[in-house]
Amino acid sequence: MQEDRSATGTLAFLILVVNVGIFIILILQLNSQKKLQTVLEEFTENNQQQKTQEITSKKTTSSSSQTGQTQSSDQSTNQDSEQDQSDDDESDQDSDQDPPRADHQAKKIFAEFADNQEQADLEYQNKTISIQGQLDEITETDSDKVKITLEAGDDQYIACLSKISQSNTQTIVEDQVNDQDEIVVKGIVDGLYEDELELENCQLVQD
Repeated sequence: MQEDRSATGTLAFLILVVNVGIFIILILQLNSQKKLQTVLEEFTENNQQQKTQEITSKKTTSSSSQTGQTQSSDQSTNQDSEQDQSDDDESDQDSDQDPPRADHQAKKIFAEFADNQEQADLEYQNKTISIQGQLDEITETDSDKVKITLEAGDDQYIACLSKISQSNTQTIVEDQVNDQDEIVVKGIVDGLYEDELELENCQLVQD
């Protein structure tokens, strides 16, 4: 009888120890779960903060880029406007200047004959052209012609000849222009004779 009681007490004690052990294990597991949950919460919070910072940084970068593009666009627009204004000014200046009124300039066409007379003869001889140049003098020749001379370089001239009986060129020129004025004459190319390129049947071209 006493042995049975002793065995029962021992069994009860073992059960108690086991229950206490289980209780301790449960408590430890619960604390471990709480710590794990805390770690997960902290990790999640850190991730959210990091994402927020990245989004903010991207917005800031995008805003800066847009601002830079806007400034660059404004500068480009200003430059285009300045260029347009410059072009307009140049256009206005060009419009204020008289456009070329003749086929050729005296110095240039004389240079063509001086450089290669054979080629120039083939291109111009017996053809009617107009020449612009600076008036040197107006004279009458021994053959009853009016001679209007344009300067074409150092001791180089365009001699524009016209019969007095068939033209009032001398009167027109003397009435309207002075020495050193720019004028335009038109006539038939006769050829280069020493220091003069001669045109026949000449007339003054008036605006």
